Amino acid sequence: MNPHPNCANDLADATLYAWRLCYSYLSVAVDPPPKVGSPEWHKQEEEEMLQSEIRQYHERHEAEAESWGMSVEEYDLEMWWRDRHS
Repeated sequence: MNPHPNCANDLADATLYAWRLCYSYLSVAVDPPPKVGSPEWHKQEEEEMLQSEIRQYHERHEAEAESWGMSVEEYDLEMWWRDRHS
């Protein structure tokens, strides 16, 4: 089904403009992921798991600081300051 020549086809024009602005020659080739079960794959999985645990630790730490109004380190510093100046 062809559109009527007197009707604008905005979707086709938008696609054409996007295609003209697509600079695929500037892209960088991505290395393929390591094969499942290979030593490189295990190392990558270990690193991803470690980063996930670190991120979760920081999220819990921030949530705890929000609920208590201060972090554990700030509380320790406050107690140290009070002991030294009382």
